Amino acid sequence: MSRPGDYSGVLRAAGRVGAPTGGRAILFVTPDDEALVREAATGFARMVAGRSEKPVWLLDLDFRGNSVFHHLDAMATKDAERPGRAFSAALDAAPLYKPVGRRLIATLGNVNPAKLLSLHELPGQNLFVSRFRAEAIVEGQKLALNRSPAWWQAAKGKAGWISVHALPLSQGGAALSFCRDVDGVVLVVQADVTPLEDVAAMREEVEAAGGHVLGAVMLGLRGDARLFARVAA
Repeated sequence: MSRPGDYSGVLRAAGRVGAPTGGRAILFVTPDDEALVREAATGFARMVAGRSEKPVWLLDLDFRGNSVFHHLDAMATKDAERPGRAFSAALDAAPLYKPVGRRLIATLGNVNPAKLLSLHELPGQNLFVSRFRAEAIVEGQKLALNRSPAWWQAAKGKAGWISVHALPLSQGGAALSFCRDVDGVVLVVQADVTPLEDVAAMREEVEAAGGHVLGAVMLGLRGDARLFARVAA
């Protein structure tokens, strides 16, 4: 049994995928519990940040809500712990999103749509959390996901690890949109709550979309994080 907050099982599984050089991107997804997948993606990012020579990115695909950024900001006990300086996540590649419609472009004005995603350093850590400038997208305007393999490749050239928080499958298809571009997908389930058939269905959805499932992390079992390399068929 792993120790609380110990994602070493995920780390071992992730170390067997991806290129031998460059960073690795691991996507965490759950059927319907956003807090659960946020805990897993953040926990893994914090663990690898202490071991990686290169920066670690905690990438939130919740572009509208920035739930990971706001959670870390709210949990900080002092200003020095809050997400700090921002760096652009615009790389020499198309971004992971696409503003849709002439009205939206007009609203953005002089703002470069390719530079709406930023990375904020967490002071004292080798870790950066993403934030999307959702204030530039007003209610009623559309923001589409944009599959950009070149962005992921460029990002993995800069980061040692990219821990990806995806919205639950019940809230949309972000995980399925990008799962073939990451090196591995980890299913996040709640002990004694998530039905076995939901785990199997989630695995089938990810694999049908071209993703490579590393296993399932079970949370809520005496506070432990345990990776099951085999998930139900």
